[in-house]
Amino acid sequence: MLSSKGAPTFRTSFLTFVIEELEADVVTTTGLNEGLSHEIVLRFFGAAIVEIVEAWITGGLTEPAEVVARQMGSLLDRNL
Repeated sequence: MLSSKGAPTFRTSFLTFVIEELEADVVTTTGLNEGLSHEIVLRFFGAAIVEIVEAWITGGLTEPAEVVARQMGSLLDRNL
């Protein structure tokens, strides 16, 4: 799926999905991300999530899915 010709299309669609899911959780008017561009924060975390998922799928990460999910959740909680 990620190594085929459809990989860029899948990655783009997955990134769009992740950004849409993050939309409600990203706050740039107060708190840690105050004053930052809403779009940049969304794209930054969206791209990070897509990269981690892709690395896990392609074998770049050896941790179990539960560990990856828990640690990604912790990172998002700390920063959003």
